[in-house]
Amino acid sequence: MLRWLRLSNDPAYADWKKAMRAEYAAKDTQAELHNIVTKNPEEYLKKVKRREMRLSGLVEEGGTVMRKSGDPATQEEINAMNETVEKRMLTESPALIEHKLTYRGGTLEPDFTAHERDKKRRKKEW
Repeated sequence: MLRWLRLSNDPAYADWKKAMRAEYAAKDTQAELHNIVTKNPEEYLKKVKRREMRLSGLVEEGGTVMRKSGDPATQEEINAMNETVEKRMLTESPALIEHKLTYRGGTLEPDFTAHERDKKRRKKEW
């Protein structure tokens, strides 16, 4: 605990974190990270989409999204379901853990807590 406090009070560490946040906040970086997190892993995306379709009362038959009653789904219903899937992927995707990211305030940022945990684990392995 004391070691972490010393590290968190280190001005060089604070500067590094600030530089990382600034780099991750760049529009092109955000677009790339957003694409990675919302589309990967593909199996998880399909699972989330199936679950949201079921909760929305929609089914997919032959590439066409329909209501369970058999009527075609409206574009608004499909858009709402896709938006929910995207929000879930931004907060639940395994890619967040894999790439040590967190979603805060509409942006993807480095998860410094995960980086520090990983650093502690690597030290224990030595």
